[in-house]
Amino acid sequence: MSNAELKGVPILRIAGVSKAKQLYGDSLGLTVEWEHFYEEGAPDYM
Repeated sequence: MSNAELKGVPILRIAGVSKAKQLYGDSLGLTVEWEHFYEEGAPDYM
């Protein structure tokens, strides 16, 4: 398998979803493509 075929998804720990959306959206111009929440208190994935 060549490096061109490798794919990954970064997982970044954050202190709060709203602050992350503000940083990555407003400051870096990124958009949320999807969100997933397992249950209250579990990690949130975006």
